[in-house]
Amino acid sequence: MSNLNILVLIMSLCMLCASVLANDHMYEIGLKYSNGNITYTTLQVKPVEKMLTPKQGGYSAEIVSFDEHILNVTMFGLSRKAYYDAVNPQTGDVSSGGVMLLDDVETTLRLPYYDNAQKIVIYNESHDLRLIIDVSSYAKESQQTNVDVMQEKPIEIKQAQQSIQQQTNYTALLIIGLSIVCFIFILVLVLKRKK
Repeated sequence: MSNLNILVLIMSLCMLCASVLANDHMYEIGLKYSNGNITYTTLQVKPVEKMLTPKQGGYSAEIVSFDEHILNVTMFGLSRKAYYDAVNPQTGDVSSGGVMLLDDVETTLRLPYYDNAQKIVIYNESHDLRLIIDVSSYAKESQQTNVDVMQEKPIEIKQAQQSIQQQTNYTALLIIGLSIVCFIFILVLVLKRKK
């Protein structure tokens, strides 16, 4: 393998590590479906422990920035089907069964965190707007512009933002460190090539 191929491989790995580390938090949203309406019961920003892949389905969640750019689109489904078996109490045998379509369902949706996100927009299978969740209080941009609003928010939002800021500082240091290591490696390769 030539030095150039090795260099390209190392740079690609560094960029991959940086992109993975950049999204070290996630939104965790408790959703409630009731007769066609969707509401949210909880909204938190948490460190990514394990980003679960949502169940595939026709619903979509768009994370939208302050300048109205779509940062992420995630497709997900709501499990409204419940399978059941009816047991004959006299014989103990299964006498019938089927599928029920539930009117009320609760689920947890996990989406990647973006520090410039303003809102999360939820659409149903027909791409009809069902819910807009304001996440601007978790964004870094709004911290400077909406100081008064932030003081009125519950203490857990401030704690989440402090945790996000601390994790972001570590991520920035790690990215800078990786950049320095890559620069030194490139410098060594260039110097060896000149000899």
